Amino acid sequence: MAPVRGRFSLISVPLWMLALALGASSLQVTPPIRIGTRGSPLALAQAHEVRGRLMAVHGRAEHDFKIVIIRTTGDQILDRPLAEVGGKGLFTKEIEEALILRNIDLAVHSMKDMQTELPDGLAIGAVLEREDVRDAFISLEYSSLADMPSGAVVGTSSLRRQAQVKRMRPDLNVVGFRGNVQTRLKKLEEGVAGATFLAVAGLNRLGLSDRIARAVPTEEMLPAVAQAAIGIEIRAGDESTTALIAPLNHEATAVCVAAERAYLKRLEGSCRTPIGGLARIGDDGRISFKGEILTPDGRHRRGEQCRSDRRCCRAGTARAGWIGIFLYGELMHLLITRPEPDASAMRDMLDEEGVTADVAPLLEIAVDVPDAAMLIRASALVVTSRNGLRALEASPLMGELLDRPLLVVGRGTGKAAKALGFCDVTVGPAMAKDLLPLIIAAWREKIVPKAGGVTPGPVLHLSGDKISFDLEPALTAVGIPFARDTVYRSQPAQLLPADVVEKMKQAAYDAVVLMSPLTADTYVDLVRSNGLAAGVRHCAYLCLSQGIAEQLGPLGAEKVKIAAKPNIEEMLALIRETAAQSAPMSPPEDRSDTQD
Repeated sequence: MAPVRGRFSLISVPLWMLALALGASSLQVTPPIRIGTRGSPLALAQAHEVRGRLMAVHGRAEHDFKIVIIRTTGDQILDRPLAEVGGKGLFTKEIEEALILRNIDLAVHSMKDMQTELPDGLAIGAVLEREDVRDAFISLEYSSLADMPSGAVVGTSSLRRQAQVKRMRPDLNVVGFRGNVQTRLKKLEEGVAGATFLAVAGLNRLGLSDRIARAVPTEEMLPAVAQAAIGIEIRAGDESTTALIAPLNHEATAVCVAAERAYLKRLEGSCRTPIGGLARIGDDGRISFKGEILTPDGRHRRGEQCRSDRRCCRAGTARAGWIGIFLYGELMHLLITRPEPDASAMRDMLDEEGVTADVAPLLEIAVDVPDAAMLIRASALVVTSRNGLRALEASPLMGELLDRPLLVVGRGTGKAAKALGFCDVTVGPAMAKDLLPLIIAAWREKIVPKAGGVTPGPVLHLSGDKISFDLEPALTAVGIPFARDTVYRSQPAQLLPADVVEKMKQAAYDAVVLMSPLTADTYVDLVRSNGLAAGVRHCAYLCLSQGIAEQLGPLGAEKVKIAAKPNIEEMLALIRETAAQSAPMSPPEDRSDTQD
């Protein structure tokens, strides 16, 4: 058939030609967001749920997302228990590798499949609201486990469920039962076993809730850690993906899952260990926790339960992860040596997170009112400590300075400055020397142009009597006038509090916080002069910088840790890390509800 002349079909025209015909010099097509998942029906249902929620909250179309199916080691090994070939991580390893290699943009997992230690560079970006946490008893013959006759067969591949069943019904025959949900239901129909257990949440997500003979109360069968929770894993630092999935995060679920995973991690649990754990948050915002570890034969069980007297949900997941360890008692006993009022503020915050802290301010800070004439002449203000900000606050001229450029060290000080009303605040990351390029940039880009040809006044540093870095030489070298007003003075403490001395004698402290070289010097002098070195040698010394750590040489300190960066945020992170590591491995006897 001869072609019809004079007719033109858009379908036959390549996209690039169409773009040129329409006058476009280029055609930008946004690639779809790639969602990595396993290929089982349940995994796909969860990936589709995540996609659907993202479409709903962002008003995106289905073609903006691509489901990428990745076959994992766990999917390939069906002939033997997973505990024999590595336990947890078998259903996530290949997916995480694809995420690291940027072959996918995010990964959807059942949180109970995830290892407690994620690969470097990856993070849990969101946890969806939890489904029903209970286990489902499934049988074509029996309504419950109690109805099964002696010798009947229960099939389950979960070591936790196996141990729980053996504990409740040692007269039953428990056998392995591998495969996805549909495979296990088919085995049940084929008579391989008289009953099995599956997660209620998985059956609900697959529309198979009618197969549930009985949803087992958690008082009878404690679920697996993180059961019924869907997690979204991303690359750490991927800001666009973090923002994309943030609306899907359910804070209460994330907090509870973090607590359960911390409990599992502390017990070093894996697929080889029968462990159950469940955290819940009450209406008052306080978290309750139940955990158990069993022997594989179910004969021995240690059950733990506690209720935090702290509002853990408010603290967020980074802190609430400690609650899984909380049932072992206080995380650690800490000594804070900062000056007041910062020491008490840190103590109160850490108390919210389960850390018992005592305060022994080793420096007394006297704050003076800044020189009025120097404030008036200054074209910009520099504050390298919260104490400098307190001095500013005490000045009757502060209201006239709020539009003056203010350069500070540390996000906490910057936040406090903005709360006071300063509208032009520049924050340096850690040390006074970090402010140098920021001061020079402010001088050239703001201060000089604003002066309109008149020589601006000096940059005024509101400092203490002891400075770790002198800004003056570097600034004057580039023609920036500089002035310093000493507005606070540090006086080393002469004595340790009596209760602190007694606790040191009893070796009661697990860690000591040291925030400045002068504090460290004072601490060493007081410990040695009171003969307390033996009682604190075992402590972890948490130092803001390497220079502070070097002051501890005379004590023969065995454990010295240095914050990743010399700022309060990194010190708090170091405290939290040390707290999690210091919890005892064995639970106290009086918290065990059963032990046999």
